Amino acid sequence: MSEREVATAEDIFIDSSEQEHTIELGNNKIIKISLREPTWQNYTDAMRAFTKINARTQKVSADYGAYYHSLLRAVLVKSEPKFNADDLIRLKADVGAQIQTLLVEPGELTPSGDDAKN
Repeated sequence: MSEREVATAEDIFIDSSEQEHTIELGNNKIIKISLREPTWQNYTDAMRAFTKINARTQKVSADYGAYYHSLLRAVLVKSEPKFNADDLIRLKADVGAQIQTLLVEPGELTPSGDDAKN
């Protein structure tokens, strides 16, 4: 068995760089949106906002709006035209759906059974 190499800080920490994305609106119009990669803490905060537990009934429900609001608040660097996570409630559905495709989905970072064993 070969010896494994110890990871470096670059392997485990996210840098502060951002990535610009272009969203096509039709009619020859676009939105430019710059996002940074979410950290583990950003993701867990968004998952906490996503999961709601009724203390009285112990029923669990999912709040996708709270998840995307929390995550976008953490990773949105800038946009043209200018908007922020608080403006999500006013976005047109098709625009919000396109922005959603740029973000980590709930549960996407949770290891599957096989991954958790390694």
